[in-house]
Amino acid sequence: TWSEDILPGLVNKRMYIDCSFKDAMSSNYVVIGVWAKRANTFYLIDLYRGKWDSVKTEEMILSVRKKWHCNHTVLEDKANGPAIFQRLRKAGVPGVLEWSPGRTSKEERASAVAPEYQSGHVLLPPDHLAPWKRAYIDEMTKFPVDKHDDQVDVSTMAILDLDGRLSTSWIQAGS
Repeated sequence: TWSEDILPGLVNKRMYIDCSFKDAMSSNYVVIGVWAKRANTFYLIDLYRGKWDSVKTEEMILSVRKKWHCNHTVLEDKANGPAIFQRLRKAGVPGVLEWSPGRTSKEERASAVAPEYQSGHVLLPPDHLAPWKRAYIDEMTKFPVDKHDDQVDVSTMAILDLDGRLSTSWIQAGS
């Protein structure tokens, strides 16, 4: 079960970002998820979701990174992700990685992490700490038929990475 006492023990916190193309109301959401893993359990610590332009997205990344002391920041190599990656790289922000899903479909990635959810190895904070929780669960349970899947993307990226199962390409800022 989730406990606020567990947070200080989660030392390898990582932030995962699914960017959008623009901030228009018709575009997808930008999602920033803060995740950690201990033993066989994955913790979604915090989640941010909005229709932000690339400047606001970058501001949010830096703010969330500072708040949660994230070791790594992982951006999907899609939409505004590469441009934001380049700006963070140029600014010298450490531990920023760009991730490409390659040819693996969203459905394949979601299927790969489904057992983690089904076995109770993915924990979410209690409702009073996570005002985003209901929307998160709603999107996850409606995938792949719902209009939005940005939280699904961030979650699959996080679980596959933290579990050492990503088999796609990484580019580290500064390399």
